[in-house]
Amino acid sequence: MEGVPDRTAAEALVGSEVLAEREELGEAGDDKHFWTDLEGLQVVTTAGVAVGTVTGLYETGGVDVLVVTGEGGEKLVPLAPYVEVDVAGKRIVVDPPEGLLDG
Repeated sequence: MEGVPDRTAAEALVGSEVLAEREELGEAGDDKHFWTDLEGLQVVTTAGVAVGTVTGLYETGGVDVLVVTGEGGEKLVPLAPYVEVDVAGKRIVVDPPEGLLDG
């Protein structure tokens, strides 16, 4: 669909799925990451503890949440505050709240 002429036409599209070619979305950068690029990355804490691998993501309306699968099972880890997302280096360094990764 090319363009939406007015608000009424736009409201009719609420709930629709929007697709775009990746090239049309611009470049990822320091503060912008594509979810597809995060899946498969290794997650470690700022203390160097391996948490696991990103196997999914949830959009919460606030802070996005990584689904991280490792030896301790599946953990939900908020993407922020994160210290570093290094897509090229295939890792994410997180600073999880105390107790989040326990049990």
